[in-house]
Amino acid sequence: MKHSALKYKSIYETLRTEILNDKYKENGMFPTEGELMERFGASRTTIRNALNLLREEELIESRRGFGTVVKQASPSSFIQSSSMTYIENAFFHYNLDAPAEEKVSEAIIDIIPVNQMAAAALEIPAGTSVYRIRWLQSVNNITCKYMTNIIRADLVPDLEKRLNNSFPLYRFLREEYGLNFTNAKEDVEPIRANFVEARFLDVEVGKPLFKLYRTSYEDTNPIEYSITVINPDIYNLSLSIRPQTMSPGR
Repeated sequence: MKHSALKYKSIYETLRTEILNDKYKENGMFPTEGELMERFGASRTTIRNALNLLREEELIESRRGFGTVVKQASPSSFIQSSSMTYIENAFFHYNLDAPAEEKVSEAIIDIIPVNQMAAAALEIPAGTSVYRIRWLQSVNNITCKYMTNIIRADLVPDLEKRLNNSFPLYRFLREEYGLNFTNAKEDVEPIRANFVEARFLDVEVGKPLFKLYRTSYEDTNPIEYSITVINPDIYNLSLSIRPQTMSPGR
């Protein structure tokens, strides 16, 4: 099952990169399931799982009576398609004149079946039971982050009884469950606020925001997946970029 999860995740990542690099024309036809099955030597179920991830990310959509089409690529695609593609450093920092006073809301915790995107990141079957933890973070009484953490339920038994609104979360998980976070992979996507995000962050629907997708690991084992929506009025993203022709360290 793990091999299957890795396969559809690999196919998803290949197709996602192709979409973001404009291999497929916006609103143009996307390859059919049969064509992708032949290309990747994969089963129909594996291809459908990969396509579901692309749909969840709103990179493709199915139109009845027409087929699957490519939606407008994310504004972040300029990084992948630009000649300036080596990102040397990336960090968020507060855009504030006054010292930052951080506060975190009470956590909302529930158990849900994991969706395709989080399942692929965690390398588990879709539908596996996971804990979902949702928080709001404010700086100087302005809500700036809407955070969702997803952790396999078997790794953190009775989490809802033990969390007690502890933050930072990673320190709590290390001390209570022995989960040691050694590294992480994070993707940043510029988005526009939907209704839910607008309500949580107290902004207008359609406001430009940042969305962060992070997979955290203990060595090579994924143990947590998170989605964070950030208000750029409070946070700025800074990038240090080198030309593609230059190798890191030169």
